[in-house]
Amino acid sequence: MIVYVDGYNVYHGLCDKQWRRYLWLDYRRLFERELRSEQTLVAVNYFTALGRKQSPESTERQQQYLAALEAHGGVNVIPAGKFKMRPWRCEACGHTRQRPQEKMTDVAIAVQLTADAHADAFDTAWLMCADADLIPAVRYVAATFPDKVLVVLPPRGRRSDDLIAAVGRKRDIGRSRHAQAQLPDVVLAADGKLLRRPAEWGPATIST
Repeated sequence: MIVYVDGYNVYHGLCDKQWRRYLWLDYRRLFERELRSEQTLVAVNYFTALGRKQSPESTERQQQYLAALEAHGGVNVIPAGKFKMRPWRCEACGHTRQRPQEKMTDVAIAVQLTADAHADAFDTAWLMCADADLIPAVRYVAATFPDKVLVVLPPRGRRSDDLIAAVGRKRDIGRSRHAQAQLPDVVLAADGKLLRRPAEWGPATIST
């Protein structure tokens, strides 16, 4: 099995759902807990964009997290997207300003999924994404490789009903699983640097 993660879909979904405490997420641990006994997790591909962010602090948090993911192991961080400035209108005040928008991640996921299918790298692929732009790719893989199983894992706080309908299979991962699959608060990098969980993300506890 290979998992394809749209990092910004997950990030914004968790923020929208007020689940920032789960942003320090260990994806390999998260998915390994969802496997059936006969399944093997071959790879976790985490697609994201680097570059312009809303603030230097948010950029630092992203860099710290990506470094921790790579240092902890088990996740392939793929910086495939980029940011473009787009006009954005505030509904509250009516003013329009330029805001960075992440682009190209969906294309990178589609290309990797298709290439992996042709290479027979997986029998099952999980897509943690809520982007309907992936529909042509999943339809192609399903039609060309009917024995391969595709499953959508909607990011918490985000979903695409069109993508789910195109794939035909969906799996939800609940809050307790997110809480149990957190990186250590401090991760030691290969160069000896200590990578710490951002204080703004808070402890990964489940409120009662």
